[in-house]
Amino acid sequence: MRAKKKARNEGRPGYKKTKVGWIPEEWECVRIRDVAKVITGSTPSTKKPEYYGSKFLFVGPADLDNGKYVVDSAKKLSMTGFNICRKIPAGSTLFTCIGSTIGKVAIAGEDLATNQQINAVISNNKDTKEFLYYALLKLSPRIKSLASEQAVPIVNKSEFSAYRIPLPPLSEQKKIAEILSAWDRAIEQVGKLIDAKERLKKGLMQQLLTGRMRFPQFRSANERVKTHFYDLPLDWKHPRISEIAREVSEKNVEQIDYPVLSCCKYDGFVNSLEYFGKKVYSDDTSNYKIIKRGQFGFPSNHIEEGSIGLLNHVDAGIVSPIYTIFEMNPEKVFAPYLYALFKTDTYQHVFRVNTNSSVDRRGSLRWQEFSKIRVPLPSLAEQTRIASVLSSCDREIELLKKKLEKLKEQKKGLMQKLLTGEIRVKEVGSE
Repeated sequence: MRAKKKARNEGRPGYKKTKVGWIPEEWECVRIRDVAKVITGSTPSTKKPEYYGSKFLFVGPADLDNGKYVVDSAKKLSMTGFNICRKIPAGSTLFTCIGSTIGKVAIAGEDLATNQQINAVISNNKDTKEFLYYALLKLSPRIKSLASEQAVPIVNKSEFSAYRIPLPPLSEQKKIAEILSAWDRAIEQVGKLIDAKERLKKGLMQQLLTGRMRFPQFRSANERVKTHFYDLPLDWKHPRISEIAREVSEKNVEQIDYPVLSCCKYDGFVNSLEYFGKKVYSDDTSNYKIIKRGQFGFPSNHIEEGSIGLLNHVDAGIVSPIYTIFEMNPEKVFAPYLYALFKTDTYQHVFRVNTNSSVDRRGSLRWQEFSKIRVPLPSLAEQTRIASVLSSCDREIELLKKKLEKLKEQKKGLMQKLLTGEIRVKEVGSE
């Protein structure tokens, strides 16, 4: 026996090889069911409205997307509905085991119920529940690989319960959970700061792009004039798009190898292959339209969703024939100003109204109708200043998003090392 143990530890003193890989000698390799009770949720009959209400959380996979703790749900149960469900106590780890959402992990922030797509892992020791969350979060991709290959993939309860996890002594579990929780708090704080900055930018856009907030050097009068969708300073112009822009329609007849672009609601123009992760366009691009840096474009059948872009990250690309391409008169319009305007909630509404009233019964907004839309237009200098302020907001938000991604990557790496014993808690604490 001693010879076998020595061979097993050869090359990694102080560690042992288990079914979950190498772990420290004093750690255990246990099944989930050995340290916790696993409960699969259930759904009260939707034919009985008395089961549903607003008192108790009824959690589905989508509710696990809003952070470490589940504190709200799209659906709620009444007392009657909650009483017939399998009750999940606060602190339980929730793990989705059915469908395309397999592998989502969160902690029940309060007593709740779940649907049958979720397994609840209820720790036998209240001091272990945070550690179990992190252990399952790390092992989520591996557990997901257990899913049966069928129309609706499933990780059944028995397989899930029998899955093995490395388990340190209780004192080390607590310290690991404390360290990772500190990283989660840092991630949450940056996320909240991003949300606050985005709300600030949205408010600034609403104020600056309608002239309700103006820079002193541009303010000439306090009078305002009402339009159909908003009111504007008296000294601003309100032209139709056709008065400040022209449509461009240049086909890629020579099939030049330009990047194929798509336009999305939030990011504007993106590389189609990178965005969709696969090829969704035709091999023959001779009928595709060329769009150049500084030009605008939108898919005529999706603009009411806010899918309009200003190309500024490549010199040229090509887009589907359904796109409308146009460019501004640079003597009248600073393109980033107008792009910011087009991205407001107000202009999504304007596009929606004009699409619905268009003579095109296919639900498209083409240049003939789009060009009739009016836009608020201050002087070129004021447009530039407004765009500059909003651009500064974008840079701040982008830096925070990069910081957030870096924190997430660092936490992921630390979690990998802590939960396998590659880094021991005492080593982390001494750094």
